[in-house]
Amino acid sequence: MDNVKIKQHVARFNLARTNLVIVVVFTVINFFLVYFDTGYYFLFSAILPIMFVYANTALAIGILAAFFLCYLFAERLRALLFVGFILFIIDFVFMILLLFELGAAEFVLDIVFHVWITIILLLGAVSYFKLRGVSHEAFKDAKERVNTGPGVAGGIPVPVTGEGGEGPSLVFPGIHYIRCPKCGSSQIELTGVKGIKGKGVAQLAAIGAAGAVGGAAGGLAAGAIAGGVIGGVAGAASSATPIKPTVLLYRCGGCKERFEAEPHETRPDEMLEVPFTITLTKNVNIFLNEGVYVYINGVIVAYLNAAKSTITFQTTVRHNSIFLIELLGKKVKNGIYSFDASPGGGVNLLYNRKAFRAE
Repeated sequence: MDNVKIKQHVARFNLARTNLVIVVVFTVINFFLVYFDTGYYFLFSAILPIMFVYANTALAIGILAAFFLCYLFAERLRALLFVGFILFIIDFVFMILLLFELGAAEFVLDIVFHVWITIILLLGAVSYFKLRGVSHEAFKDAKERVNTGPGVAGGIPVPVTGEGGEGPSLVFPGIHYIRCPKCGSSQIELTGVKGIKGKGVAQLAAIGAAGAVGGAAGGLAAGAIAGGVIGGVAGAASSATPIKPTVLLYRCGGCKERFEAEPHETRPDEMLEVPFTITLTKNVNIFLNEGVYVYINGVIVAYLNAAKSTITFQTTVRHNSIFLIELLGKKVKNGIYSFDASPGGGVNLLYNRKAFRAE
């Protein structure tokens, strides 16, 4: 199996694993809500532990522990993801039995959730079987590096790789000379991008986000976004459709004016004779992976989903700003890094929630 296929199956496997821990978290919450008779109940929960809260508390805790262990050790022993899938199927069967006893109206949303998670886990289980011949080292490498391949921006090939390689140079538009239209101040703050929930989705699809995995699993129209919200979906660029620079949202630090602006054309004095190479690593150690879009000077170049993801790309523009954008279009906290590039130089950037800095 080639590297592209391996990355696709690892992405599905990790999506399934992440959704498994979502089930665990909400089931634990519901366990205590029901145990203490609060009158509240959350969705996204397994039903079996809740059924046995009073009848057999130890069994309920044991089922919860089984789900959690399947999540916790699935990467080390990948067969555990398949075990987690089987456990969830058993849980679904018990829900169907309750449906016949209590009526479908009581479980409509629970059923929708269970169908959704079942499909995601099924895709993960299929990928488990596909990955049985893949070594642990190759699996780990595919998990940590998202290969976004040769996409495009502004009609020029985007040299983005997940393998640390170098691609052809890329002339990006710029944002260095954008000013507040009301007071002319250069003290402006980027707050987000426009259209990520609409046109932005089409742009992401055009540079090949593989969010269809999440979309098919969720049965939702906005597949890339929905899949990313729940578990994170890895991206892989494949299109040759030109991407226009994104409309950016700003707030002036002086007069507080909020305004929109497109990146400006690259000026001749901004050009570098030799490309500058950027290696960006997103390292967020949290249970629920947070997908982010990566922009440079107003052009989207990648979508990173894994807790640790690395991409490498180049720019031939002197003044640059890289920013990370949430799934709904807002700037990620501490998610902007501006720098001046030098011909033939390079920088290794690390984002870890607390800071976005050069290593």
